[in-house]
Amino acid sequence: MPLATRRDIGQYLIGSMPGTSVPAELRSLAKEFDLGGVILFSRNIEAPEQVAELAAESEALGRT
Repeated sequence: MPLATRRDIGQYLIGSMPGTSVPAELRSLAKEFDLGGVILFSRNIEAPEQVAELAAESEALGRT
């Protein structure tokens, strides 16, 4: 599948993570498919400050 097609499809996908940090698998998927976003659940947050940190880290996934 051409890279442009993978990235076009990836924009329709939203990722999530099981813990409180962005795992290597999600980083790899974001790099390969240019994911449309990442959703955070209560399981991902231990303190309010983490919301901004995880949001910034998730946003940066598409740029790495």
